[in-house]
Amino acid sequence: MTEEQINDEALKPSTSWIRAESGSKPIGRLHFELIGCDGLPNKDSSIVGAATGGVLAGKTDAYACIIYEDSIVNTDVVFDSLHPRWMPWTQRAFVFDIMHPTSQLMLAVLDYDSLNPFDGDDPIGRVTIDPSNLRPMTDYTMQFDLSTSSLVANRKLNGTVTVRVRIEWENGNERKALIKALNPPPEIYVNVAQHRDFLASHYAIVGGVDTKVFSMDTLISYVDELQGYQALVHVMKSAVFMVLLWRGHFPITLHVPTLSPRPVNLEQPSQSLLQRLFKPVMLKLPLHSIVAFLVGILLAEDYNLFPSFLLFGIAWVLLGTMEYQNSHPSPWRKKRTYLEHLQVLVFNRQFTDTIGPYEKNDEIEKYKKEEARRKLKHEEEAANEAMRAQHDAKEQKAEEEVATEKQRFGIFLKIMQPILSPVQQNLGRTIVHLRIAKSFV
Repeated sequence: MTEEQINDEALKPSTSWIRAESGSKPIGRLHFELIGCDGLPNKDSSIVGAATGGVLAGKTDAYACIIYEDSIVNTDVVFDSLHPRWMPWTQRAFVFDIMHPTSQLMLAVLDYDSLNPFDGDDPIGRVTIDPSNLRPMTDYTMQFDLSTSSLVANRKLNGTVTVRVRIEWENGNERKALIKALNPPPEIYVNVAQHRDFLASHYAIVGGVDTKVFSMDTLISYVDELQGYQALVHVMKSAVFMVLLWRGHFPITLHVPTLSPRPVNLEQPSQSLLQRLFKPVMLKLPLHSIVAFLVGILLAEDYNLFPSFLLFGIAWVLLGTMEYQNSHPSPWRKKRTYLEHLQVLVFNRQFTDTIGPYEKNDEIEKYKKEEARRKLKHEEEAANEAMRAQHDAKEQKAEEEVATEKQRFGIFLKIMQPILSPVQQNLGRTIVHLRIAKSFV
């Protein structure tokens, strides 16, 4: 089979599902499938025939350890592959009971070691998947980076993993799950019988970096992460300018009359007369600027409203951040809106979605390029600001050195004043005579 045929086969629906039941009454079920990995490091490389020059043999024997709430499962091992694929008939598909809607799924990819089982398998990478924002009854095929730890910024990437996830609520009752999310998730313990499984599960949960132990690498990683937050300054400045300059962002569609009626579309014979006489025009309202203007007017008239508007400001910021996140064209990045949650809570309405292959791919690439351009511009501005600060610091240091030299020279002049004062007077008289002589020339 070719590589493309293997990928197509791996993407087919699983034929064998393993039920990972929980001890509590579930509110729903999480369907999880491991499709494959790409770009894994070689953990089993060895040299065969060293006497004759040697040949590199052996590749990674990959499998996954998956933990969700109080359930832990392992997939089959795919031997000798840096791009493993789990076929639909293998042990790759699991159904987990959901006890709390905000629980996260932890996945670790390891290299199976049959020679030293007590030492455990070699860890490759891990990832934490948050299914709480996924729509029910919707298949999500997603790809994630595998890293040694999610707790440090400069973590090492060791390939990618592709999974397929779907959520189903019990009897379609998403309202029950939403109410359950108001309570904090319970404390959960995972029990394993073998030392190998303990090491694998510990790596899936904690990762390969123990941040509780002092390490310069961890400290430097924290500093790098803090510096990375400077990119948020650009986002905040853009938001402030959008409000102050009344930039439109909220799209609305208006139907305005046309000067000449549009001809009948033969492909759409049911086109109404109103559709022919009016054409749709999309406008973007500066909604945030309007709200800020009204709040400013009301506060100017009655400052006692400040506590109320302070609480309103928190909700306003949350709505603004959700709007910014949903501005990404990718349907995979869309967040569930507060209006959706309100309809779920009041009407128990269930929202589903269908995402096509490579949907809005051109818009996504254009958005990524624009984001990269803005990020590069921000980095250049930060670098120029750092250079200006460094130049100002050097100038200040030079001025301080000059002032110090002047102070030292002033002390020297005070000491030499009795000697140098007569010399200064004689030079002054000589200069006066020379100026008089120059005026006659």
